[in-house]
Amino acid sequence: MALDGTLGATGGGVTAVAVASPGSFLEPGRRRVRSGARPGRPYRCAVQTIIRPRRDDDLPGCVAALRIVQRQDAYPLVWPADPVGWLCPNGVLDAWVCTIGDEVVGQLLLRDGSDLELRDAVAGAARLPAARLASVSRLFVAPRARGTGAGARLIDTAVAAAADRGRRCALDVLDARWGGPTALYERLGWRRVATTSASWWTGPDADRPVVHSYLAPDRTRVAP
Repeated sequence: MALDGTLGATGGGVTAVAVASPGSFLEPGRRRVRSGARPGRPYRCAVQTIIRPRRDDDLPGCVAALRIVQRQDAYPLVWPADPVGWLCPNGVLDAWVCTIGDEVVGQLLLRDGSDLELRDAVAGAARLPAARLASVSRLFVAPRARGTGAGARLIDTAVAAAADRGRRCALDVLDARWGGPTALYERLGWRRVATTSASWWTGPDADRPVVHSYLAPDRTRVAP
């Protein structure tokens, strides 16, 4: 079961979930659906979101979705000079995309934890060696696919994959004042364990964003 309570069929690293998006109507025994999305607008029909491993040929679609997210939500705060490079940083253990049909509508990276601002503090809160952490990174969902549970399923996929590796997930997220989705992680049971100022910020110190470190619920499958 996905974290948002929907049931999905899994196999071969792929999870498919049928979701009734806002504006659609699903009733037992029959299905009444409004028209699908126009470009740039939310889906308004019953859609099937697919979570699967990211491929190299997904990167153009990831960049296109990221550009829409950045324009609407300012994530990332500064558009990267090399967006493909930004989507392929060091320390990646796994990567997934969420698709609807042939369109990439979201993605997430699982990294080795070396990117965490306060890695030692997070490891201490988890009572694990730092090498037993994994980090969720570069998570985004296109606005037109929100309300389908895509973000929660991407996170659930990463947490499970980290657990299979004997690691526990953590992440850095901007404070809500800077648009960080802290409420999403707290709703999914993640715990805030540390707070700092963003070391990567190159603007004025007065504008330096606040970053929170969150720790996922413990689902590791091996003893610490």
